[in-house]
Amino acid sequence: MVSRFWWVISNRGGLKSSSEVSFDRVRQIFNQYIIETPEYILANHKQTYFIGRESVADFYIRYESLNEDLSAACDRLGIPFQIERLGVYNRKGRALKEPFSSYYSPEAADKVARIFAWEIAQFGYRLNQ
Repeated sequence: MVSRFWWVISNRGGLKSSSEVSFDRVRQIFNQYIIETPEYILANHKQTYFIGRESVADFYIRYESLNEDLSAACDRLGIPFQIERLGVYNRKGRALKEPFSSYYSPEAADKVARIFAWEIAQFGYRLNQ
């Protein structure tokens, strides 16, 4: 949700970079975004891999293991994985180095945990560390 938050904020003409404000302010804006955004909007991507309440994808490519997952997908399809053919985007990285878990208030964490219970369990994610 943190990456999505930054994407949404930047596309709405909000904060241009995380260096413009303190982390406390970013955390406040983030939690407001999570709490005020309807669940169906936060979970709108689920329609791409769920039918009803059932996961229908047989393989997931996750950003945090992008190269490995793409390589495994190519292996499954019998095609060579050529990392050099991938584009490179957003090389800047995050200006704020706080762990993702530090963004969440208890209320926001509860909402995200409820909406994404399947993903958290399936992929071993943790909102508090």
